[in-house]
Amino acid sequence: PNPPLRRNRKKVEDGNAILYRVKPFSDPARLHVETEWLSADEIEREAMKPSSQWVEAGSGSVGKYYVEVIGCDGLPNLDFDVTGRNKSDPFVCLVYEDCIVNTDVINDCLSPRWMPWSQ
Repeated sequence: PNPPLRRNRKKVEDGNAILYRVKPFSDPARLHVETEWLSADEIEREAMKPSSQWVEAGSGSVGKYYVEVIGCDGLPNLDFDVTGRNKSDPFVCLVYEDCIVNTDVINDCLSPRWMPWSQ
C-alpha cells in the first residue's frame, strides 16, 4: 500500500463515497479541511469557479490575452515505473510572443483539474 502521505483517494466513513486529494494543494483562502479532500463532483464544481490567481506576463505591446486552464481528460501515461503505480505529472505551458507561462504541476494524474486558486 501507498504511504499515508502519498494516498490520493479514500472512502468516506459510510463507505459509499470516494474522496480525492485536491492537487496541487487545497485552497489557501479557506480552512485546509474544507478543500483537502473532495468528491469527483465537488472537484468539477470547484474547477469551474472563476480564477482567483492570475499571472501577468509579457510586454503587453500588442495586447493581452486572458487564458484560464480548467483541466483535461484521458492523458496518456508517459511515466515509466516498474511498479506501474507512477503516472504522468501534467502541466500546461503557454507561449505567446515574448513570454512563457506554466501552470502548477499536478503529480500522478491523467485527468487533472487546475483549481481557481492554483496557477
